[in-house]
Amino acid sequence: MSATEIILLLLKVIGVVVIFIYGMTLLIEGLQKMSGNRMRNILGRMTKNPVSGILTGAAVTEAIQ
Repeated sequence: MSATEIILLLLKVIGVVVIFIYGMTLLIEGLQKMSGNRMRNILGRMTKNPVSGILTGAAVTEAIQ
């Protein structure tokens, strides 16, 4: 692999990561606007202890994906 190919590959990887982070930011903002304080209160109650926090995080991640 030449230096030019390596640089292009790195730029592509960086571009994909930036687009992914931007998409996640849009998703988070949309969920916050949609749910408001109600969702924050529900998640606060569901994540009071570490075990329920892990289970809640896994369930929410699975639902979003």
